[in-house]
Amino acid sequence: MKKNFITILLILFVPVVAYMAINKSAQSTARVQDPSKPQVLKFTSTMCLDCQKMNKVFKNIFPKYENDIILTEIHVQDGSSFTNDEIKKHNVT
Repeated sequence: MKKNFITILLILFVPVVAYMAINKSAQSTARVQDPSKPQVLKFTSTMCLDCQKMNKVFKNIFPKYENDIILTEIHVQDGSSFTNDEIKKHNVT
């Protein structure tokens, strides 16, 4: 009985904790810090395979230009008002 309870608790608890961890780490970096630098908006999602491929490309290329441009990652699944406004503004589908 105890073993079944622990198993059921883990089945319900682990996905909730994982979801909370993913959402916390996927907060959008917002707002431009230096208006004199160009800004690149990168819309991304943890469930998008093309986005994951682009993340690898950005990780390789961005360090060369991090002093010259501002990279803003917008995680489309976080549901914040900033994210929703940017999605509508830039017509992201």
